[in-house]
Amino acid sequence: MECLSLAPIERAEEERGRPPGVRELAGGAGVSQSAASRLVARLEGRGLLGRLTCRDDLRRAHLRLRSAGRELLESARAVHDAAVRDAMPFAARHSEFRQLVHHITAEMSPVPLPNHLPDGNRRQTS
Repeated sequence: MECLSLAPIERAEEERGRPPGVRELAGGAGVSQSAASRLVARLEGRGLLGRLTCRDDLRRAHLRLRSAGRELLESARAVHDAAVRDAMPFAARHSEFRQLVHHITAEMSPVPLPNHLPDGNRRQTS
């Protein structure tokens, strides 16, 4: 659950150029603000994120990933990406999954897929 909560914080920082607040995190996750506040408190307690007081409104705080949070998120991504890559050869052998394999591999980082995938499903790297 923590990694799922860290990703929107990182994405907001990258897309908007500023860290999100608890209200934004709650809205994006579809949970109440109090549930988001409890989750943020747990993440803070684990040293994964911190709160920065908003200059314009001292009652509000922005959430910022700490280095431990970024490391956990990167580690989770690596595990996820490896699992997806491991599933690709199986999925590519089944016609009902070929289009999905094509779309997934087009979005993946440029890591070569196994050679036994059908040519139409192998991502071109250059």
